[in-house]
Amino acid sequence: MKDILGLLLIFMLLSFCSCSHNESSKDQDFYSDLPTDTLFPASSRELSIKVDTFTIYGLLYLAQGKGPHPTVIFLNGFPGFERNLDIAQVLRRKGWNSVSFNYSGSWGSEGHFSYKNCIQNIDAILKDLKRDKAYDLEGRIDSNNFVLIGNSFGGGVAMNYLKSKKGPISKVILLSSFNIGGFANHVEKTQQIEAYKNFLSQKKQIKFDGVASYVADVLDNRMEYNYELHCKEYLEKSILIIDENDKHKDFVECLQSENVQVEYHVLGKNHSFSSDRIKLTKLIFNWLNKK
Repeated sequence: MKDILGLLLIFMLLSFCSCSHNESSKDQDFYSDLPTDTLFPASSRELSIKVDTFTIYGLLYLAQGKGPHPTVIFLNGFPGFERNLDIAQVLRRKGWNSVSFNYSGSWGSEGHFSYKNCIQNIDAILKDLKRDKAYDLEGRIDSNNFVLIGNSFGGGVAMNYLKSKKGPISKVILLSSFNIGGFANHVEKTQQIEAYKNFLSQKKQIKFDGVASYVADVLDNRMEYNYELHCKEYLEKSILIIDENDKHKDFVECLQSENVQVEYHVLGKNHSFSSDRIKLTKLIFNWLNKK
């Protein structure tokens, strides 16, 4: 009997060590540098993107290998301090191009900052990335495979862009998304419009065409911008929602009732997922690579 128990104990220990080794190997693969492809190395491109008569600025992390590679476009929060470039770098190592940019009228990009302009910036980026010769991309971008990753304010921008939109974007990832339409409704009901204007006027990184004009647009179009009221418009889309609480629970149920492909996770307790960056990155990567 003792011999049997001893064998069982050895088997359990070996199994535990094997699992630990496998997990460690996966983590090492996830964060290890790749052997350099000398013909098509990983690199970066500064982007100067034309929007009407203005130029907005961004950065492309180009994955190594001939490709073509799929591309994720990161949409920043407001006013845009958090850029999630740690995630962008990991995705590049795993074969995804990554784009980060500054909305019109923010952080040196020309033009004025407005919610409509932020949405329209996405089309300008898609058009710009097709300029292979301008950026010496050598066909390394798959023009039929783009994904939006929207953080906070950028999540709402992504969802408003995606509504009934046909084209190369069928997937979107929301990171603690901020629903500006729902927020505007709350601001008006609680009579906090002046406080909201004062908050916006303190954001020196942003160039508005008048704070009052920005707020008027948000209030006037709050039903349209409230993506949680438009579940039916996301058919044939695939959505990953990651929150720090269950604030999108009802929206997820609404999407599911309309047969929209949606996956939902609650992670940590921080709006920027500051203590869960590795878990967050793995969630995103694993979802992106689902068939």
